[in-house]
Amino acid sequence: MTDVPTEVRTTILNVDTGKGIMLQYEPEVISGSVQAQYNADPSLSGTHENMKFSHTANETFELEMRWNRIHLSALTGKTTDECDRIISDARSFVRSLLQPSRLVLDVVGGETPLLIVKCPGVFEVYARMMNIGWDAMTRDPKNGSPLQLVMRGTFKEDPQYRYHSDDIIDIGYERI
Repeated sequence: MTDVPTEVRTTILNVDTGKGIMLQYEPEVISGSVQAQYNADPSLSGTHENMKFSHTANETFELEMRWNRIHLSALTGKTTDECDRIISDARSFVRSLLQPSRLVLDVVGGETPLLIVKCPGVFEVYARMMNIGWDAMTRDPKNGSPLQLVMRGTFKEDPQYRYHSDDIIDIGYERI
């Protein structure tokens, strides 16, 4: 993982609340996939099946989010307690992206938050988080807080903001 200037950092923004985070390190690898779906259409007395287009699935992408308390403290001049709070808040924020919001009278409902995920030079896309995995590594012996936190997230583009073939060619891959 390398440090990069603030202006090109990957960010995740919750559109519903306006809150967001900036990753401490740029992901080294961002993986994505999209797939066209076809139905088999058997030809009459033929030797093969015709491919009949059904739909294109929403693009899915994965990225790794890393935080390192000691390095964060050295870069920012903040105390280790302040850096613990930054890491804890980032973990809480990412985890909250898999939960629907609370509606009136404490009733949980709706859907998970709509996000804008910005990976400068790669894409800007409206998406929803699909899952996360995490590792809390090298814990502080004094209070048990992780000195390093790695979260792996899978996101799926929101279909209401998806472009068509001509749009991608005309506008490009950054979809906002």
